[in-house]
Amino acid sequence: MGLLQNIFVITGIIITILYSCQVEPYSKFDATNLYPDNTSIIFPISSPTQINWDSLLTQLSKCTKPIIVLEEEHIKAGDISELRRYLQIARNLKFHIAIRIPTKYGERPMEEIARQLIHIQDLLPEINGILLDEVLDNPDMLSYYAQLSEIARELGYDFIIINLSNSLNPERFIEIADAVIVYENMGISKEIIPNKDLRNRSISIIYVSSWEELTPFIKYIRKGLFGKWIFITDRYEGKPFNSTSLPSFWKELLQQLCVKT
Repeated sequence: MGLLQNIFVITGIIITILYSCQVEPYSKFDATNLYPDNTSIIFPISSPTQINWDSLLTQLSKCTKPIIVLEEEHIKAGDISELRRYLQIARNLKFHIAIRIPTKYGERPMEEIARQLIHIQDLLPEINGILLDEVLDNPDMLSYYAQLSEIARELGYDFIIINLSNSLNPERFIEIADAVIVYENMGISKEIIPNKDLRNRSISIIYVSSWEELTPFIKYIRKGLFGKWIFITDRYEGKPFNSTSLPSFWKELLQQLCVKT
């Protein structure tokens, strides 16, 4: 009997030690205490005619004001009635809808961009924002981007995003933008994190191939250190990102990042 008691005691000690060393998987955390309430998702659209809009909008509606980003080539003088119908649904769901405008690092004429923004507003007035991309992170170019921002607002765009990914001084652009892309990676890195003043207006883009590869970022996302909007997707080696294919861990990501219980 004494031997049996000793076995139980030793077994209990071993179980206690193993349990104390166990690392809980991220999927077991309660979503209510994982992330800031205002953390949301930015989602770029590469092919609006191929994507399953019903599924996408249903999933994104679980998030707080997500951002959908379209490309200029999507806005053509053709039959865009179906696209417009889905964009109207997105706006009714309080999504931001932006159009990506490459500025060719300040070499694209302002008049050309202005004409394009007018054309987009005529065809799809549901689009309320622009994403200024290919931005030259140079203080000498600040006036160029400030004028573009002012033109966009005068035309009715009320949400301006500027892509300053991995810039060391994004603060100088924040007065002319509502959101700034501050971080973009092709691997695991934690070196560039927006400061406290920028976090509510920051977007981070993280490329990973699996949920496991995302886990090094989790503690930063959990604390809101990567900003208000997070774009996380599978990594495509040597290929441009195709947003018609959702990440393999999309549902888990939505559950962790957007669903509040």
